[in-house]
Amino acid sequence: MEESKNELIGIDRQEEKLKKLLEEYYPHKTVGNLTKHNDVYHLLKTICKRREIESLEELLKQYGYKYKRENKVNIIPALILRDVFNVIPAEIARHYDCERENIRQLLEKNVDKEISFADELSKSEIEIVEKMIVAKSYSHKGPNVDIELIHNFKGNFAFRIRTDDTIKMVTDTGFELKYKELFKQLEKSGMNKLHKKEMQLKDTSKIIKALKEEHLQPAKDLAKFATKRNMSKEEYAMFLGYKGFLDGKFTNADDRIIRFFDDNMLDNGKVYAPTDEIQWLRNYAKRVGFRGKEGFENFVAFFGYEWHSNRDKKVKNSVPKKMNKYRRKTRTTSEILKDIERRAKSKDTSKGTSQKKENHKIDRDSELVKRLKRLYYGGICQICKNQNIKTIKKSNGEIYSEAHHIKPLSEALDTIEYENMVYDDYKNMIILCPYHHRYLHYNKGGNYKLKMIDNELFLVNDKDKVKIQLDKHLKRNFD
Repeated sequence: MEESKNELIGIDRQEEKLKKLLEEYYPHKTVGNLTKHNDVYHLLKTICKRREIESLEELLKQYGYKYKRENKVNIIPALILRDVFNVIPAEIARHYDCERENIRQLLEKNVDKEISFADELSKSEIEIVEKMIVAKSYSHKGPNVDIELIHNFKGNFAFRIRTDDTIKMVTDTGFELKYKELFKQLEKSGMNKLHKKEMQLKDTSKIIKALKEEHLQPAKDLAKFATKRNMSKEEYAMFLGYKGFLDGKFTNADDRIIRFFDDNMLDNGKVYAPTDEIQWLRNYAKRVGFRGKEGFENFVAFFGYEWHSNRDKKVKNSVPKKMNKYRRKTRTTSEILKDIERRAKSKDTSKGTSQKKENHKIDRDSELVKRLKRLYYGGICQICKNQNIKTIKKSNGEIYSEAHHIKPLSEALDTIEYENMVYDDYKNMIILCPYHHRYLHYNKGGNYKLKMIDNELFLVNDKDKVKIQLDKHLKRNFD
């Protein structure tokens, strides 16, 4: 009696294990090719014997599964997988959920068969493919259907659709002819020509701008994929949609050059630096074709800046003193910014530092505003750069501009944060033309907040977004 009880407990445990394995291996509730999962096969045989059940099919039916003894293989998709997409028989057998030997024998009998094949997609399958394209997903696994987009690195693609009962395939030619709008979406996403791993490579690779053109930085597997397509790295980068390929030693990216120009810009709007500091850039300009008497000046102009030429006698007084050639009346951007930072750190309030008064008014740091305007070439608007807008010039020739506090000073009256100069600090100020100052206060409710979006600065409220075109200090809020 005790032995019979233990035996029943053993069978219950085996059944519990079997059910878990069936759920894992056969989520579609259809069991086939049992030899692929020997653990399931042996458990089924053991339980059938102990429970005296005549067939595996009957036992599976009790568990709610359908047993598919033979698979009707459509040879055309199998031939396409082998001959067009270079899929090995073992992988084809996995697609069909049958024995590898069966596939091998079937393919050998049809070695010379001509391939011409395109199945129809059902309405629900078309909806799934649309969702795959939007999500840039190469596969879909659902309760009733699996869909996979496959490539062969030779310009061919196909959608493989598998349900419990059928396997069909829509090739690139058939797909383009029958589903033109869907093909346009696929083409726009790049999924029609790029393998899944190539798309991952493109999405994870570093893109560098050189001479205003996007280039691909080296990434793992790039050389491998280039070889598969019989291309050089340069050709492969162009195939992916970039100007070319740059190795890891390249250091003269556009953002570095622009940062150098900004850091060495005088308040007259021109760029200058000593010969020993600029030589690397002169050499690069020559290498990329900016040669001759005015080659370097043309190179600087290519990036939208103007070189402060020694030949221009009228501007000699604007050259930085560190060059030991001319007197200095102005300073570079980096020098002005350091001066602003020194003032921000200073606790000396005798020169106009903001203070909170008893009558709830705030004395603003006017000296800090002057220095900040000097940082922007006398008061250029950081939003519009004074383009397409009529500027106001004061009697001394300076551009009229205004300082806007991103966090309103009125908030400072009731907060302890004001004591730490959070509000009247240079990182909370932006230099604007009168129009954009009023715009930020009143447009669509005002109350704009500073945000970094895709490495660019914006002022954003609930209904509007304004890009900051010119910035030399606000990004420090995000360091």
